Amino acid sequence: MLSRAELIRGDLEAHIARALAQSGTFYAVVAFLRRSGVGLLKEPLTRFLEAGGEAKILTGDYLYITEPEALETLMDLGSNLEVRLWRSDGSSFHPKAYLFETEAETAAIIGSSNLSRSGLTSGVEWNLKVQDVPFDGVDPAHAFLELFYAEATEPVNAVTIGHYRREREANVRGREGWELSEDREGEPAVSSEPITETLEEPLRLFAPRPAQAEALEALEATRVEGFAKGLVVLPTGLGKTYLAAFFAQSFRRVLFVAHRDEILRQAERTFKAVMPERSIARYDGYQRDREGDMVFASVYTMAARRHRAQFSPSAFDLVVVDEFHHAAARSYQSLIEYFQPQFLLGLTATPDRADNRDVYALCDGNLVYQMTLSEAINRHWLAPFSYFGVKDPIDYGRLTWRGTRYDEAELIHAQLQGQYGDAVLDAWMRYHGTRTLVFCSSRAQSRYLTERFRAVGVRARHVDGTTPLSTRREVLEQFTEGTLPVICSVDLFNEGVDVPAVDTILLARPTDSMVVFLQQIGRGLRLTEGKTRCTIIDLVGNYRHVDRRLEALGIASLSALSPTHVEGLPDGCNMTLDFDVIELLRQLHRRNSRPKDLLRHAYLALKAELGRRPTYLEFHLQSGVDSGLVRKTFQSYVGLLDALNELSPEESKTWERALGWLNALERTRMQKSYKMVLLRAMLDRGPRWVDPISAKDVAYPFFQYLHDARYRHVDVDGQPVLRAPFRLALVAAKIAEMPMRHLAESAPDYFRLEDGVMSVQVPVDAPGDRDRLAIWTRDIVEYRLHRYFYEQVGT
Repeated sequence: MLSRAELIRGDLEAHIARALAQSGTFYAVVAFLRRSGVGLLKEPLTRFLEAGGEAKILTGDYLYITEPEALETLMDLGSNLEVRLWRSDGSSFHPKAYLFETEAETAAIIGSSNLSRSGLTSGVEWNLKVQDVPFDGVDPAHAFLELFYAEATEPVNAVTIGHYRREREANVRGREGWELSEDREGEPAVSSEPITETLEEPLRLFAPRPAQAEALEALEATRVEGFAKGLVVLPTGLGKTYLAAFFAQSFRRVLFVAHRDEILRQAERTFKAVMPERSIARYDGYQRDREGDMVFASVYTMAARRHRAQFSPSAFDLVVVDEFHHAAARSYQSLIEYFQPQFLLGLTATPDRADNRDVYALCDGNLVYQMTLSEAINRHWLAPFSYFGVKDPIDYGRLTWRGTRYDEAELIHAQLQGQYGDAVLDAWMRYHGTRTLVFCSSRAQSRYLTERFRAVGVRARHVDGTTPLSTRREVLEQFTEGTLPVICSVDLFNEGVDVPAVDTILLARPTDSMVVFLQQIGRGLRLTEGKTRCTIIDLVGNYRHVDRRLEALGIASLSALSPTHVEGLPDGCNMTLDFDVIELLRQLHRRNSRPKDLLRHAYLALKAELGRRPTYLEFHLQSGVDSGLVRKTFQSYVGLLDALNELSPEESKTWERALGWLNALERTRMQKSYKMVLLRAMLDRGPRWVDPISAKDVAYPFFQYLHDARYRHVDVDGQPVLRAPFRLALVAAKIAEMPMRHLAESAPDYFRLEDGVMSVQVPVDAPGDRDRLAIWTRDIVEYRLHRYFYEQVGT
């Protein structure tokens, strides 16, 4: 088939409409979009989506040209359309590309047209449409998805549109002609070049190390218990990938999914070392091999439905998901929903739920095995550390917080000041070892610190993802040999690059993520010949969650700190803190220890991510905080919603009438699951859920629920009448004897049992009360059942 190219100099709208009518997948990335452009494409895009098409649109906030009303129009088109917003922080964001995929080909229109009436119709625009181009190099769809799920993006939903609208109004007020300004150039915000080098090939292991052996035993136990999903937490340096490879030996065919190319390459080498007899295939933006025993796939490729469809849902017996940023959760979820393996294994290096809320949810909250950093050091599996906390001179309270990070321009400006550079050099001079990795937050900061080191006679080099591969290899060789004492870098050594010789980590960035923090210090904790410990030099400032990173190191209490005595550190480790740092940490600890503030921030962050009010169970799995605080602080989840002004006036009145009922459901003891299973069966009756019900009526759905999933056997074992074969009279008698009687005795204001019939006294006085209360009751029931079964099986 011959490739075709066509220059489009006008009427791009018609070309897009025709392509949509023939495609199954549509991706678009534009610098901005406006109501006029969205209005032109609304009809053909609606037909495309109604026919089962899958669409993703990425646009930017650059100069605030994108109109909130245009985003809202797209949101109204349905769930098959996913929209994300690139948060540029003032950097240039100028792409304009439209991709159309069918089973046979990929077509692309790339040029100068944004999604506006002028760009699509009357403006002077040049766009090139190419079709039937043979696959060579990176797949455009893969490149798009990498950009679409980049850290700089956020989901577009009612919550984030509201934030953007207020931000836009504040920034464009009084600016003339702002919507036409597109000529500002800037340094690219991301680098797409993959980092593939390592200093050494993975060690050929043929038997698990101790931590891996323990995790494997726990994984086998969880499979016996009936779980089909599970999460393993191992600190960096203990071999999560090797663990996955050892576990994979029990399965015929394996899919390993990750978000970065270097992780996939490292995993390939590791799996091959453990199972050299098995064939390997790569399915990503560069290769399309489906036939291997072990397939290593990029989530950005597998996010596309047409690529998932290349495999049958039962193609893999084991699916391994490496740690991933929460922005990509929707793509991971679509992949997980499609494949039906015998087991899904989630891997992460940090125990922090706030950073890994989607990993926990992905694995249904089943934490199979967890090794903390402290325990790994105590068992001599990682090197001990000497931590030095020095005062960061930047006042982060004066910097603008952009939802997931500080304003880039403001942060860079602060980090390029002489006072900051002096603080970094002074800390390094006092505490450094022989080989130092300096983790920076931007290329500008990394280059600046490199020059500051050189100015005092210290050999230093700057490297990042845009540094040529040959140069990176040269720098790493010099570093390993000991002729280069300092490397300043940006996100280069977090994952996938092994540098065991490093003995000093200098953290010169306000790391909000515990994942990143533990990955970075993990670079220095790997055991290697001649290294007895790792020095960690940390610039501690008043930035978000700085106290959590010290807790991750194992300290027992932030309220009882002294400059040289810190309780709870791992064996052989020590911590030295500046007096200013101690006072700062105490203040932050007092502020962050308030449960109401903790729950409020967690709830609002999750709501912004989901674009709607989270359910109780979603809050438990994805918020990153202990959901037990909800009942302790607000009595019930609806009480939390009321305190946050999340209830409508009608809902607030229902809650006031029904708070006793909700609190009773939250407080009732659960020695078994039966009370909640009974309530669940009652709710399944729909609008009649509050009508009287006999034990006989509920016997079959009660029995069926407890036998529907293998892990629910914990409440079937020990109760012979609940075992198969089903006997109505025996099961009904057990229900009347246990959950019905216990509910009537523990909450007599709401439950009454007479002659095997239970009546419910629910406060439903006004129209809508019954329906609202049904939703809230089910919310509590599903949450409590989930917690009960996973806690029971885990004990």
